[in-house]
Amino acid sequence: MTREYQNSQIGEITATMTAVCTLLVRRCLGTARLADADAARRLSRHLVQIGAPTEIMAIATVGVWAGYRPDDELDDDVLREVAEVTRVVAGSYEHEGLTMLAAVTLVLLVRRGCSDNPAYDLVLAAQALWSSEHHDLAASACRDALASPPLAPLDEATALMLLARITNDADDVARLRAASREWPADIAAKVDVHNVVVRSESRDDRLWDRARDAAMRGDRPEAGRLMTEATAYLLDQSSRDRDFLEGLRRAFLAMSRPVVDVGNLRRGLIEVIRQVRARQRFGNIPPAARSALELLILILMSDENEARGSVLAELLEALADAGLSEVDLPMSEGLPHVAEADLAEKARHFSLWPDLRACVDGLGGNFCLLTRRVGGGRSTAERWITMFISPPDGVLIRSHSLAPERAAVLDRLNPRTGPVSHLSQTELDDIVNAFLHRKAVDMLLAQPARGLVVIPDGPLWSVPWQATSLLRSRPTTIAPSMTLYSTLPKQSPARVRSVVALIDMTVQDAGLVRVALSSAQHQGLLDVDCSPAALDQECDLLIVLAHGTGDGLSLQIGIGGGLTAHDVARRMRARSALVACCGSAKAPPVALPINLPVSLLMRGCTHCVGGIWLLPQAPTSHLVASIITHISTGRTLTDALNLARADSPNLLDDWGLASTGFIDQWVETE
Repeated sequence: MTREYQNSQIGEITATMTAVCTLLVRRCLGTARLADADAARRLSRHLVQIGAPTEIMAIATVGVWAGYRPDDELDDDVLREVAEVTRVVAGSYEHEGLTMLAAVTLVLLVRRGCSDNPAYDLVLAAQALWSSEHHDLAASACRDALASPPLAPLDEATALMLLARITNDADDVARLRAASREWPADIAAKVDVHNVVVRSESRDDRLWDRARDAAMRGDRPEAGRLMTEATAYLLDQSSRDRDFLEGLRRAFLAMSRPVVDVGNLRRGLIEVIRQVRARQRFGNIPPAARSALELLILILMSDENEARGSVLAELLEALADAGLSEVDLPMSEGLPHVAEADLAEKARHFSLWPDLRACVDGLGGNFCLLTRRVGGGRSTAERWITMFISPPDGVLIRSHSLAPERAAVLDRLNPRTGPVSHLSQTELDDIVNAFLHRKAVDMLLAQPARGLVVIPDGPLWSVPWQATSLLRSRPTTIAPSMTLYSTLPKQSPARVRSVVALIDMTVQDAGLVRVALSSAQHQGLLDVDCSPAALDQECDLLIVLAHGTGDGLSLQIGIGGGLTAHDVARRMRARSALVACCGSAKAPPVALPINLPVSLLMRGCTHCVGGIWLLPQAPTSHLVASIITHISTGRTLTDALNLARADSPNLLDDWGLASTGFIDQWVETE
């Protein structure tokens, strides 16, 4: 067995374990999806097939069994044996992914009623989850443990201490202090409550508050000094997260100088980004990390300094890209959850800091709107940072919180289930304008032919940017990062001649699409192949009209025996694509910003259109048929889409398809 094969096997085992863990975490948090149970079972079987170590196979199998409640039961002796192994692994902290898997398995075993010591198992799980910074789940496990007597004195003390540390809530701290007065000496020696305080009483939090005040009044050096002191204090108090805290300390120290030490600022931020990526691969960014980033950005923006525009843009770009431009899409057959987890595992090994000049040059003269959501933990409110970039050197920065009515509109565009209920043009224009600097609006109005590349974050993927009044007649595209956009082919696609079309005839009025394709082929305008096997053929345009469920590479398409986004991405050889599937272009998973259109761009597509929400069936079929008619007359996919819905007032029917990928370069004319 070669070392290369061994490394490949280890990588696949790690990715599969991460994928199982991500699904079980969703189950614990009550956010499981319909397809999760089947996916989790397939992943646990895959661990057996690839020869994973026995303890990993056993813990994953029992975790999936406990989480998704199959009818068959496990042998009691086997269950007890695996539960004991799970406890040992959860308390070892040897491998973060395996520790997480063991912790969530213990939680699920307790919830299924299959633990012979539920309170002990919950406390053990809470400790492991706290070490991995899954604070919501850790706090939930603590509360469940405290409500599950009998609880051994040390376990009770540990649960009270962890809960108070996680929440810093006055009631939780008071409960801990009251209980600690009754502890015997041996318990008091093992559980130190002296450093657990209410947030408002914490020396650390007072430093954060003072630093925020200094930043707000424009005193960057003082804010940097206070946060250097705060992170140094945390380093002294904690044996955890030292790399993350050291990165923050170096960055804050660099900003405390009279003149920002740009070199050390970048070095600190590189370590911070590496640590954020390591945490988010399980679908979680801890509030403390988001809060630290928010304050770091606030201090960087607090005065005019040489790093304010450039380093901030580099930081936001590094957060947006999340390592996407540093990894290759897996081309081998396999489970999409494993492919996603493998990419996220690789992306955590951060090596490249964004080349801002190359990113800006890659925009081809077009404007760019880079957005990022920050805040959490100590933040008083979730905040958005947006940068409007005007090549070659212009940049406008906006930092703000969304007003409640705007936040409500954004929530409505991202329903947990079902279609978007309502969206007016006024609401859409208002929420888009909320992310634009007022001078950016003036610049857009002054240059209506200059394109815009939007880098959305989280719920902003589901905003129909191209439908807003300010952007309807402007070349506008969505991209996951400037870095990825700069790698796209820099030429307009040639006239479409060959088409591969995958049409799900159960979609209402899908027959109209078949008629449009047949008509174009009969007239000799297009060469069309509608067989699922044609997906492997080279062509100018791939068209998919089908039902879609899920997200990321795990999106399932209701055609061709249940194709996934990963199947389409690794097999397709099209130069452009129209994927009219529900949610194919919606917000990607937290672990890595990859959805179906992005994966197709990574595979060489110049341009891809996808669905940002649950698409209405009949209107979408009519729209796709109209697009085909325009394409057959020689129009590009972009132009055909624009013509098909030109001046349409119906936002929900006609604007749920969003364009990603290349737009023509802009050259200023005299």
